[in-house]
Amino acid sequence: MSRKQTHQIAKLELLLDDIRKKIIFLPTKKMIYKDVTFAQLKVIRFLSNRNNAPMSDIAKALSVTLPTATGLVDNLVHNRYLKRHHERKDRRLVRVELSIKGYKLLKVCSKIQRERFAKIRDSMTSANWKKFIKAVETVDRLLDIR
Repeated sequence: MSRKQTHQIAKLELLLDDIRKKIIFLPTKKMIYKDVTFAQLKVIRFLSNRNNAPMSDIAKALSVTLPTATGLVDNLVHNRYLKRHHERKDRRLVRVELSIKGYKLLKVCSKIQRERFAKIRDSMTSANWKKFIKAVETVDRLLDIR
């Protein structure tokens, strides 16, 4: 890989991370998640698709160690966004699920995210929006290839 390509990839990594944070976590006027970090919000989003997940799955999905995932979950349990319980058959297996408060936060965050996507869409011409969607679909499809 050339130096220019390496620089372009590094720039893309930073850009995508910045975009993700702005869409998902940029503070709003209401500031609904004062006590939730970006990493914790990623846990909540993961559980929205895979509720009642073992801690090991959360760690794997977030690409963090089990102790790091445990720390994130500890704070979310403390703030009542998540509930944690042990398996009956194997008490070593800890499962985590969203609480009612966690679902409410997820609902508000999803609404904010939709509003931000609508703002992006509304600022583009119809042709540019279609090109943008096509480019995102292409990237998604390329990432599914193993």
